[in-house]
Formats: sequence, C-alpha cells, structure tokens
Amino acid sequence: VESALDVWWALASLFSGGILGLFLLGLLVKKPAAKFATVIGLLFILWSSLSNLFPNTFFTIPLHANYVIIISTLLIFLVGLLGRKRG
Repeated sequence: VESALDVWWALASLFSGGILGLFLLGLLVKKPAAKFATVIGLLFILWSSLSNLFPNTFFTIPLHANYVIIISTLLIFLVGLLGRKRG
C-alpha cells in the first residue's frame, strides 16, 4: 500500500461500482434483468479485486485498480440493458 488514498480507491471500487450500476438500471430495467446484471457486475468486481493474489496467470487483470469502478458500472448497466431487450 502506497498511501491511504490508494486504499480508499480500492474500497470505493468494491462498493460504488455495483451500487451506481444498479441505480442506473433501476431507472430503465425490470427486476430480473437488474438482478442478473448485478450478479455479473459483482463477479467482475470480485475477479478484479482478487486478481492480485494470482500474479501472471489467467486470472490477472492488466488494468489499473481505479478502472474497476468504471468498468463494473458500465458492465452492470450494459448487461441489464441487453437483458431488457431480450426479455
């Protein structure tokens, strides 16, 4: 850990990415698609958070940890929109 700010961004990515994506979905999508999209987003958040435990393997994500907030929000939102189109 280099600084307290790095720890804050890591924790913020765990909690805010999923919440923001779910909030945006609540405006446009029905319940089943939102649930599925949230599960997918949370799996991505777990994968990206735990990828540092397995360096140089398939599980490693080559992105900066701060991008987890952005990617997880977009992932939840886009998967929910795609689920709305199919359902």
